[in-house]
Amino acid sequence: MTFGGAYPDEMMEMEAELSAKLRATSRLSATNMPVAAALVRETGAFALADPFSAEQAVRMGGVTFRKIQQELKYHIAVITPGPERLTLHAFELAEILAAQVTERVNQVKAYL
Repeated sequence: MTFGGAYPDEMMEMEAELSAKLRATSRLSATNMPVAAALVRETGAFALADPFSAEQAVRMGGVTFRKIQQELKYHIAVITPGPERLTLHAFELAEILAAQVTERVNQVKAYL
């Protein structure tokens, strides 16, 4: 199962060869994780997902997840109208979010 181009492979730094192979053999496509998890439950297909989404799918029930052997990287950005608009409070919020994401990554890795 693929995500219909909703999440470009470059965003996850997925290897091009793996991406091409998955696209060539994919029978289903979903645009979000709840739909993907439902399709997995109902069809027995599998989906590739980031560990955060996979953990949520497992909590919804009826599916499980396994770590793949490629270490994927995630890029998160704060989007603003311009650098002059990033206030001190916005910068502090971005720092808090970055720390929380790091903590969640470590929690999910322990779950694997």
